[in-house]
Amino acid sequence: MFNIRYRIPLEVIDELKILTATEFDKDYTEIYGQIKIFFSDKYYGFYNEEYDSSDDALMWWFSLLNNVVKALENSNYVAMRIPETYDSYFVFRKHKNTLLVSFERSTNTLNKSLVIQKPLGKVYQHIWAVEIKYDEFKNSVYNAIKSFINSVDSINNEILESVIFKSFMSEINYK
Repeated sequence: MFNIRYRIPLEVIDELKILTATEFDKDYTEIYGQIKIFFSDKYYGFYNEEYDSSDDALMWWFSLLNNVVKALENSNYVAMRIPETYDSYFVFRKHKNTLLVSFERSTNTLNKSLVIQKPLGKVYQHIWAVEIKYDEFKNSVYNAIKSFINSVDSINNEILESVIFKSFMSEINYK
């Protein structure tokens, strides 16, 4: 099982409602909220409807997850550095339609890329590993991205016309 839950808190929604595309590009540049990613019985992140936290850069998360899906089309190994960490990674190993996903800490600080298709350097902590279906992962990522774009559209469709959001959408595969 793989699932993504995200939330744009009401405080952020209220701010987004009144922005023009230009204001979004100049003053906002990202949409913050909550995101929690479930890998079978393991998870990473924070999601709570009772708490109006908005600490996670949602466009950044969705862009990274999209880049992982794209990389897995041509590679059997992808490591994604977890946003706002320097040593924590989700490592995806694909075999046919199965992904072995692990959460690891590595001293791979020389490679500044957030999505890497080469094995990490020294892994100093292996936290967990689970198997999920690749198709389920890919479809869940695309469905979450579609839902996110639709949410932004319903909050303020002018944001979709901003340079930054157009750039975000141009790199996304979610059809």
